[in-house]
Parts: sequence; structure tokens; C-alpha cells
Amino acid sequence: MKSSSKFGSVSRLEAAAGGALARALAIVVAIVIAIVMAVPMALLPAMPAVAAVERVSQRNELTYWVGVDGEEGRVALSRLSLASSLRLRAGEHWDIDLAGRLEGAHDRTGLGSVDSYSPASRPWIRRDQMRLELDRMVLSRRFGDSRISIGKQTVAWGVLDGVQVTDRFDPVRRRDFVLTEVRPERLARWGVRWRHDGEPFRADLAVAFDPTVNQLAQVGDRFEPRAPRLRGGLDVDLPAVELAYSERDRYVRDATFGLRLGRTFGRADASVLFLSGPDLEPLLRLDASDPARPAIIIDHPRRRLFGATLELPEGSRVWRVELAHLPDQPVNLSGPQPLDSERRGRSLAGVGMDWNAPDGWFVNAQLALDRLHGGAQAVRPRTDLIATLRAQRGFLHDTLKFRQELLSSLSDGDGVVRAALDWQAGDRLQMSVGADWLYGSRDGLFGQYRDHSQLWVQMRLSF
Repeated sequence: MKSSSKFGSVSRLEAAAGGALARALAIVVAIVIAIVMAVPMALLPAMPAVAAVERVSQRNELTYWVGVDGEEGRVALSRLSLASSLRLRAGEHWDIDLAGRLEGAHDRTGLGSVDSYSPASRPWIRRDQMRLELDRMVLSRRFGDSRISIGKQTVAWGVLDGVQVTDRFDPVRRRDFVLTEVRPERLARWGVRWRHDGEPFRADLAVAFDPTVNQLAQVGDRFEPRAPRLRGGLDVDLPAVELAYSERDRYVRDATFGLRLGRTFGRADASVLFLSGPDLEPLLRLDASDPARPAIIIDHPRRRLFGATLELPEGSRVWRVELAHLPDQPVNLSGPQPLDSERRGRSLAGVGMDWNAPDGWFVNAQLALDRLHGGAQAVRPRTDLIATLRAQRGFLHDTLKFRQELLSSLSDGDGVVRAALDWQAGDRLQMSVGADWLYGSRDGLFGQYRDHSQLWVQMRLSF
């Protein structure tokens, strides 16, 4: 068990000088990292020809994201990040894929907790306002229609866009809740993967020995979980209580195993899958071994998932369906005993449609059902019904792009409305302006953050 922080009210640091220093340091270190990344590229031509190392692609992206709180009108979002990726090819069959990121953030924005990471995956620099992290390091070898990959990698198995029904192999970064451009933000883990991409049958077998689980916001960060359904039923205003994480260093016992088998039927593509590993959603339990200092442990017990997917193109539309069942989902219960828990059956289903609509519009609509079976009352609703609707269109030869998104919990009556306008100012520079409006009950999935609506600007430089 690892002690990390406390539940209860946490003061939000507002030291402007410290924040400015952290951002300045982030810029300096970013420049250094960019130079270091460039040095190996300069040395490649001098390598022996027998190595046959070829640079396939290299990309560096510097992003600054700043936002103003819709309630208080002050800066609440400020994050600077440098992401670098490099892909190399050695001979006809070997590939090397590397990616990393350096980030600095304002105190109230936060960079998320790393206590749910395994020691093997924790950032090299992990300060409250700065992180240097390895995103990906994969060595892969092709054998005809098969490929074996070893290293830190992700495994995406769902067919729906951002709605996780069967797509539950990888942990996900949730420090910004759902207010990210890429969703889900998968976290790579150390493991081995074998894929066979023949026709009409496909197979995908993956083992992640890395027991890293979902990353949440830290206590005091802007999107710290506040709804009782995400806190084991505990209210956010409870007095401070010691908070601890279960150990994340059991690389064999807490490994994740998954197998996906797929087949094409004409134009349709179907698959079935199975996975077993630590639950990516935290379970809270009370540790009263020391009555003088009771602690709350954030745990991730193992669970199993059986699932199926179907993808069917039809003219200008693509239909997608996912089904999943977890026979042993661990859940916290609401009752006289705080943080009591049990295992339940849980079923999920999702349907979605991508549509290339007239006049250049692209529309994506999805509906997902999440149902707990039987037993005592859980701290989360027995049924969650989530709807998503996205629409986007390019203007002026796609130099301008308008994006709009609605995410809503139909069972709770809360949600978030997002709108953004992207301007491609050149080959290397993109600027975006947008707004996020969250609404609903403070106990709801989205409504818990209703005070965190924001206006934001993002600048992205590629080089």
C-alpha cells in the first residue's frame, strides 16, 4: 500500500511566481529534449550500412492549451507540452517506434496522479508542475501476415469512437475528464502482442505485464473526481482521510491477458474477444487495521470481459455495434457499512453510425447502455445510458474546420456541450478556439464538474 494524499478540502495553489517558473523551465527543457532527439538523426547516415536503419518518420509537436474559467473568469487551464515521435525501419521486417512527451502545467490544471502507474511506467520527471514521460517504445517484427511487437504499446480493440464497451484492455488518461481532442487517451504498457492479419480470419493476442491502471486527476486538480459514484459513495466534503493506492508492482499476478478473433463476411467485419486483468475503474475499500489512522485504499481487483463487435459499411454510412459482459465486476455498495463492495454481473452495449453527410459534413452518433445486474444498491446507478453526437465541417479548402460535440447521460440528465473552430495557419501551425459547457446535478457523471465550464485557445506547432 502506498500513501499518496488526503480526501477532503485541498487548497488550490495560486503562487503565480512558482507557476511562471515552472512554465519557463518546461520551455527550456523542451528545447533541450528537441535537440537531444535531433542528434541521433544526424548520426544515422554514419551508421554501418549493414545495420540498414532507415528513418520512416519523425514528428515533434509543441502545444500550448490555455483556458478561462466560465464561472470566475480567471485562468484555470494552462498546459504546455512537447510530444516527439520517431519511427525507424531496420531491413525489410524490423520496425522501431519511439514516442515521449514533456509537459508543464498551471497548479489548478494539474498533470494527473502517477500513483496508479507501475514503477516501470512512471515518468522520469514527475513533479507536480512538470512531467517527462515515455509514451511508447515498441520493437516489432513481421512474419508474412503476422507481426510480433514487444515493448511499451497500446491495444485498441473497440469499433465505437470513444465509447468504451469492449475497448477496455488499455488504461486511459482521465485527468481532463472528457475534455480532450483524442478520446480515449490510452496509456501504453509494457508487454507482448502477436497479430495475424490474414483474410478472412484475423487473430490478436496480447499480454501486458505492466499493471498500470487509469490515470485520474490528483486531489486538488481541476477535474478531481467529486461525484459520490466515483468516490465509493463518500461525499466530497468529508473531513480529510488518509488515501492510499494498492501496489502496482505485481507484474505477473496483475498482468492483463487478451485474445481477439475476427472474420470478414463480405463487407461486414465481426470479432469476438476475451480479456482478463485489473479493473480499470477504481474500487475503494476501508483499511481499519490501525484504528487510530484508518485509510481508504484505491484498489483495482481483477475482472473478466467477454465481448463482440460488428462493423458494416452501407453507402455513405458505417454502422458499428459492440456488446460486452463482465460476470465479476467489483462495485462499491451504498449501505450502513462504508465502502462495502461485492462482485456483480455487468452488461454493456453500444451502437454507432458514421455518416458522410451532404455539403461536406461528417456526423457521428452513438448510444451506449451500461447495466449492473441484481444485488444490493450500488453507489453508481444501476443503468447508465450515454449518448454522443459529433458533427464537423471544413471551410475554405479545409483551412478552417468547425467541430461540435454533445455528450449526455440520458439517465441522469446531465452532459457537456463542446464547440471548436480550428484554423490551419500554415503547414506547421494550427490554432483553435473553443468552449466547453458542462451542466447537470453535482452528483452526476458530467454535472459534478458543472462549475468548470471554460473558454479556451490552443496553439499547435509541428516541426
